[in-house]
Amino acid sequence: MKPGTPAFQVIQNLIDLHPEIGELKLFEPSPVAELHARVQVREPEGQQIIEQGLSIRERLGLPFWDSVLLACYGRGGVAATVLEQALFHNGPPLREFTVTRQEGAEDRLRSLLNNSAQRHGILVVSSDVKLLGRGRAHIPMVDFHCPATAENRELAIRACSLIDRAGGYLLESGHSYHFYGKSLLKPDEFPAFLGRMLLLSPIVDRAWIAHQLIEGACPLRISATGTIAEPFLSAEI
Repeated sequence: MKPGTPAFQVIQNLIDLHPEIGELKLFEPSPVAELHARVQVREPEGQQIIEQGLSIRERLGLPFWDSVLLACYGRGGVAATVLEQALFHNGPPLREFTVTRQEGAEDRLRSLLNNSAQRHGILVVSSDVKLLGRGRAHIPMVDFHCPATAENRELAIRACSLIDRAGGYLLESGHSYHFYGKSLLKPDEFPAFLGRMLLLSPIVDRAWIAHQLIEGACPLRISATGTIAEPFLSAEI
């Protein structure tokens, strides 16, 4: 596949690679306020923790919650409100969709993207796929945290080659990268896969993995959001 190929066509290619995939799940997540607006800490001590965390993020480039939780060290009980905010988990999807092999996946995906854009929604694909006649499986998916630069692209490619020996697709997601593996994971292999990915944190987004362990499936955005374009293929591995 050529660099620049949009995410939905990468998904189509994955379906073509695995004729045993019968059905794909997608959804629009419920709207959530921007992080800076959602995290409301009124106590002066809590505000100091947030400010120190932002300073750590600026200096080290760590994810927001990794930086803020580091700032909780030595704060004792005054960090309780911050810890409560860190445990926030998104609610159920706003809308859910399926794409079946019989429908012609590329046309269906294109239609879902157009409809979602008209609603100003975000369209997300799930790792959880239904197989033809024999249960379910997961597409290996990873959300990277490292900024999208030439050097970090090479870093992500090296990481991807270790994540899935069968190869896969590295997509530029705007600020960082997404990965789709070419293999399929059995349901009982899925938690261990995410556990291995945690060992690559903070190159891989730790909080994203935590939320996906709670959900039991991985989601990756395939649509544009705000001023960020839809993810596109950066390298086939």
